[in-house]
Order: sequence, then structure tokens, then C-alpha cells
Amino acid sequence: MLRFAQGVTQISTRLVHGLFTRWDKRHSERSERSVISGYYPIRGLGVMAEEAVIKSATKDEKLLFLQERGFTPVTVNSGCILYYKLHGKADAPQKMMLINGTGSCGHYSDTFVALLLSEPEWESKLQICCFDVRGSGQSSDPSGMYTTAGMSGDCTDLMDHLEWERAHVLGMSLGGMIAQELALRAPARVVTLCLVVTTSRGAGASSMTAFGKLTANIFDADSRRKLIRSMKILFSSGVAEDPESDRYRRLFAVLEERVQTVGEPFVSTMAALGQAWAATTHYISKQKLQTLKGFRIPTVVLGGTEDHMIATSRQSALAEALECKYAVIEGGHALLVENPSEAVKVVSDLMQQGSVSL
Repeated sequence: MLRFAQGVTQISTRLVHGLFTRWDKRHSERSERSVISGYYPIRGLGVMAEEAVIKSATKDEKLLFLQERGFTPVTVNSGCILYYKLHGKADAPQKMMLINGTGSCGHYSDTFVALLLSEPEWESKLQICCFDVRGSGQSSDPSGMYTTAGMSGDCTDLMDHLEWERAHVLGMSLGGMIAQELALRAPARVVTLCLVVTTSRGAGASSMTAFGKLTANIFDADSRRKLIRSMKILFSSGVAEDPESDRYRRLFAVLEERVQTVGEPFVSTMAALGQAWAATTHYISKQKLQTLKGFRIPTVVLGGTEDHMIATSRQSALAEALECKYAVIEGGHALLVENPSEAVKVVSDLMQQGSVSL
């Protein structure tokens, strides 16, 4: 029965890969035409509906931007090329691996990183590694469906490359799923574990409304329409439903800058499907959660008051299973972008707990 199920999965993966590889070519051609068209209305989407189309960065523009921002490529054992950047002092005694979520790039949490490193406790004591996970930003997008276990191997390989024996690990959304697998894979290398807006079981974690918006974004060629839709997915309704507010425009500008500098969140449509597969099939059993709890790694689950992507009940259940603190701060799914100052307080407190045992 297991072999039969594996065979069905492999055949399905190949069919999806072939279908969307052909679709991806047409999608790219259509995207180029929409950029050339310049101006057109976007009905029913509210703010900036008649403004110019946002031009996504080309591959060369993206690479130049990342090089100017200090991102460096490394090839890990899976064959993926990951682009990473180090923040903080090279001789800092403590390290952090920051793992972003689906479609997020390595510089997506720059404000959070800057605030954390400005804290007196960490400004000279912490170095942070931010990177594009496989399929995002400038990192490579291997064919086939990804798994959180496989992506956790990319993280430990990156740690090996950096010659980091141990590190604080912070993962957001899909990154939090990867962080769980990393802690199970190499518990001795994890100083503290911060699991942000995530779950131990990906299937069914999102509402159908959020899932529908996310799927629409994968197959939509228009960058501005995708950004407006993303605002409703990523941020709390107090922000997303007030497009005239300064806060909305500030957060929209963050997403817009990302598209204009590093291009679309995913390297390709297949990369988007690969990450979606990894998130949906992620599952840490009750037995494995007990194993993870037994490692006694200082852990916190950090969630927002209004998360449209990962049900808060799933997040609290993860904290309950690990018998760790469940911290809730104001914000939506993109918590480190919407409310970085409050997130820094939670993360800093956790790291100080772990530092005592070093």
C-alpha cells in the first residue's frame, strides 16, 4: 500500500510539473505584455486601482540588488544555491538563523533585524543570518515538490558553511515548519527555538478565503493586483481594510519595494507550487512533538491577534504540545513586518533564556 501511494504521488508530481512548466512560459509572456501596457484599471480592488503597473525586477536587476545589499551565494548539499546575508558583528559570540516563510526573501525582515540588533543586549553579541529559502528570491528552484525536512537540510548545510556550531533559530510560517524539522534533525545545534505564526500540521491550517487569495496570487500576472491581495492575506484587518491610512501605505510600500528590487516572491510558478507542497504536507506527529519537547530547547510560539493564514488554534495547539509559552501580539500573519518592535521583545526574552545555558 505504501509503495502504491508513493507511486501515485510521483506520477501526480510529474503531471503537475509538466503542466505548469508549460503554463509558466505563457505566464511570463503575458506578464511582459502587462508591463508594456502601462496603465489600466483593476476593478474591485480599491486603493491605487488606476495607477501604473508595478514593474517587477529582471533577473539581472535582482542579482545586482542582492549583491549591493551584501547577499552571497552558497551551494548546499541538495544542489540548491542559497543567497544569504549576515547582519551584526562577525565576532559576535551568539548567532541566529532567521528562516522566512512562503515567498519571502532574505531582506523581508530587515526592520525587525535592525531593531533586534539595536537592543543593548545584542548589538555586539549577536550575528544574524537571513537567506532566501529554495524557490524564493534569488535562490535556485529545483524541480519537483519540496519538503520541510529537505529544506531543513539546506539550513544545517548553511550553518556548516558559516562554521556555526549552534544558533538561535527563528522561523516564520513555512520557515517555522522548517525550524521544527531542523530542531528534530540537529537538536544540539539549536540554542533557542522561536516558532512564529506556524503549525505542526500544514494541511487545513489556512481558511479557504486565504488559500484562495494565495492561489490566485500564484497564477496572476499583475504585480499590483497581487500586492493588494497580499495586504489582505498578510496583515490584520485594521490595516488591510483602511487603504487610505498611513500604516497601510507604509506596509504596501514594503511589499512594493520587494517586487521592484528582487522581483516576484517566487523564482517560478513551479517554485511556488514546491513551497506550497512543503507547507501543505508538513506534519510533525504527536510522538515527534514529544521528542522535540524532550530536547528541552527553550521555545516560544509567537502569534498575532488576527492571522488569516495559520489558524490561531493551530498555533496555540503547537505551544500546548511543546509545553512552551504562547505569546500573542497585535498583528496578522506578517507579524515581524507589521509589529516588529513587539516581536523583538518576545524574541529577546527567549534568547536571554537560552543564553543562560551557554
